[in-house]
Amino acid sequence: MPASIQPTLCRVHEQGDTGDCIVEAKVDGVRAIVEVEAGEVRAYTRNGTVIDLPCDTASAAVSIGHPVIDCELVGDVLHVFDLPAFGGSWRVRRAVLEHAFAKAPESDKLLLVPVLHDPALDNGYPEDTQTMMDRAVAAGYEGIVLKDPEAGYVQGERVWAKAKPEHTEDLRVVDVMRNGSLVVSRRGVKVVVGIGLSRTVRSAGAAMLGRLVEVRYQEVTAAGSLRHPVLVRVRHDKNEVN
Repeated sequence: MPASIQPTLCRVHEQGDTGDCIVEAKVDGVRAIVEVEAGEVRAYTRNGTVIDLPCDTASAAVSIGHPVIDCELVGDVLHVFDLPAFGGSWRVRRAVLEHAFAKAPESDKLLLVPVLHDPALDNGYPEDTQTMMDRAVAAGYEGIVLKDPEAGYVQGERVWAKAKPEHTEDLRVVDVMRNGSLVVSRRGVKVVVGIGLSRTVRSAGAAMLGRLVEVRYQEVTAAGSLRHPVLVRVRHDKNEVN
């Protein structure tokens, strides 16, 4: 049977997202909804794929004492950050989650995702998003997630914002699509870049073939493509990849 809860999703962080958000660490794992009913544990990915949890991991999930857990699964460890079925604002759900962890038996299969910044406790927003993201990465996390502390759990919508380190590379244009988007080659893998293109670049058409362009992206996928590629600039100053 499918999961009864659809996870809240994240959009890519933009400057306007900061405001009075709390900041949680972003764990690099498999997003999972874990349901507990009469001692039976079921786990699903965000796309509804069933996950088989080891017995000790499933037992740790039961110890939380709540029917639905939102978490990242890293190996056989649940990094828990929300209780979707409890209701109320993030602050209410977080307080209940921390209380549940305080009562649960200590387990190396169960970790509480840390809050890195709370404007209600840290006197406003003392550091910018980049600084907090850098600190999260230095501590071993993938990045950060920004959330409205007064918002409820909104199923299936991109109401949270995530920020992860970005990288840039100079890549060769190997094709141009009808809408002007560029196709670049990264180690033999073709990547479509359709964001960040000026009107001049889009209208250049075949003149862009063979040109070197700088592309910003968040990460390399398992297939060798790029996640969230954005054109930074056309490299008029060079024609060879370093």
